[in-house]
Amino acid sequence: VLDFSTDDVSAALEPVRAYLSNPHRPPAVFARTDALAMAVLAVAAEMGMRVPEELSVVGFNDLPESATTVPPLTTMASPRRALAHTALDLLLSSVGRTDGFERRMLSCHLVIRGSTAPVGKPAPATVSAGIE
Repeated sequence: VLDFSTDDVSAALEPVRAYLSNPHRPPAVFARTDALAMAVLAVAAEMGMRVPEELSVVGFNDLPESATTVPPLTTMASPRRALAHTALDLLLSSVGRTDGFERRMLSCHLVIRGSTAPVGKPAPATVSAGIE
């Protein structure tokens, strides 16, 4: 577990280098943000690791840049507009409340691109979206 999170790719490079230098590196990384996942892709390339053949990488947020990385980043897409609307709704409904917090779940979906493959297998030749 890399106990680090950022939205700045350059700030993530050094912690990711240290993480990927570990001889017991996992075959896959699920990053907390797309920026952190993009740093993983950059450092993996610099270290000569083949993504996804040797390391699968998944981000979170589906930033526009995630589709243009090499290879294109598999990511979890969150419903940004619904997230903002729900956050505002919860904030406004909490004014004056003393009975605790309300929890709501929002659905995300996986956007499958070229940075992931089953362990020991090459990446799929086609790009798909959603979970099959």
